[in-house]
Amino acid sequence: MEIRRIEGVLFQHATEQFQTIKAQKAGEALRIRVLSVVPDVLLDLSLGSTIRAKVSHWEGSIIGLTLPNGVEIRAENKSSIPLMVGDTVDLMVESTNPFVFRVVGLYRKGQGEELLKLIFEKEDNLLVSINMENFKESVENSGIFYERKLFDLFLGKIKVEDLMKDRKAQITGQVLLLAKDLSDMLGIDFEVSLESIKNLLHIFKEKIQNYEKIIEAFKVLSFENMSHEEYLEFIKDLRNYNSFILALDRGDKAIILKELYRLIKSGKLTEYKSVIEALESLQNLEEPVVKEFLKAMEGGSDKDIKRAYSALENYLKEGQRWIEFYNTKLPQLENLLYRLEFLNSLQWTMLKDGKAFYLPIYYEGGKGGIMFKADKDYTVFFKLNYNVGFLAGLLKRPKKHQSLDIRFLTNMAFLAEKLREGKNRLQEMLLEDGIELKSYLVEVVEEAQVLERVKDSFSQEGFLLIV
Repeated sequence: MEIRRIEGVLFQHATEQFQTIKAQKAGEALRIRVLSVVPDVLLDLSLGSTIRAKVSHWEGSIIGLTLPNGVEIRAENKSSIPLMVGDTVDLMVESTNPFVFRVVGLYRKGQGEELLKLIFEKEDNLLVSINMENFKESVENSGIFYERKLFDLFLGKIKVEDLMKDRKAQITGQVLLLAKDLSDMLGIDFEVSLESIKNLLHIFKEKIQNYEKIIEAFKVLSFENMSHEEYLEFIKDLRNYNSFILALDRGDKAIILKELYRLIKSGKLTEYKSVIEALESLQNLEEPVVKEFLKAMEGGSDKDIKRAYSALENYLKEGQRWIEFYNTKLPQLENLLYRLEFLNSLQWTMLKDGKAFYLPIYYEGGKGGIMFKADKDYTVFFKLNYNVGFLAGLLKRPKKHQSLDIRFLTNMAFLAEKLREGKNRLQEMLLEDGIELKSYLVEVVEEAQVLERVKDSFSQEGFLLIV
């Protein structure tokens, strides 16, 4: 479920101006290639046929797959999906020579309680604003069903424009645009994957740190970090060094640095540790323009020093541009990557094969989450945190009966009273839709008690995850 999954689809749509990925690559990151001898059960399959297998072991990208007849094959997981032992995968035959599958479904065992705990983690990065008018659309475009939409796109069931309404698609598009800016500045190509973009970000950060070290060092060597009183005291201490004072009078920055460099080297500035440390920090850097400047200072002519200093000034101006870009764009990129990784993690944890799924939500000032589950009963659990307290609710409806059990939990006594007062009105509304209010309970409890009160409805049951 990494960014690579949308090669040639979302990337091309969102960043047409640089067109580095072609549409025919859209499914490449979903492939599994058979490495062992192909058994008869696979030879009987035609292109487009599907088969279900279970992951028996894995070591790096090499996995073992147990087929329905018990035969095990060895394969290479070329997909962006990290498969685990115990996973069940639906595989579609994409090629028979060599034998290559495309992953079209993943089923993973999970625990309801594990999913339930997500609601108590107060994750605010992907909150979906919910209201009654667009509830279904908000959930569908929240990002948690993105991969299903992607498969629908491959099958021609939806258009790219429909995919772009999805929150994960939008986040991914923004990430790719910012990554392209980084790539252009660094002059480094990147693959359309989370790992590649994070590596690009890491390289950019190192570059910025380098710039900041150099800029800070030259601020010290140019006396910019000194107060007026400190500067006067510094000049007073060096008044007998005529060549340095003359350079100051002329305002020739390159020659001032040359004279300062020689004073440091001759041990005349031992009491000014910050100045000495600034020079030492430059000597520890591998940046060519800095090394060239220090080389000129060591034994070059004034002309060499001025030329090297001019190149250094241009470098520092460029550094300021990079730092400005970093301060304005990089926090946005880091936030988007965090949100994308959280959503990926949420998708792997949640159970969305029609049995259960979770969504972080924002509803009328409350932040929290909502979980849906369909098993013997339809069950909904939500929890919303407000500035003054919380409200949680557990709703159950049997599949075979038009009845509803409702349980509210809150630490706000006044809200509990309002909920109790509203029971009769709610009962009337439900009856209008043919639903019987079987039970209705409102409890005032501490927040720490909520999980214990509701987890029995979700615990210890195995679920399946489909991507």
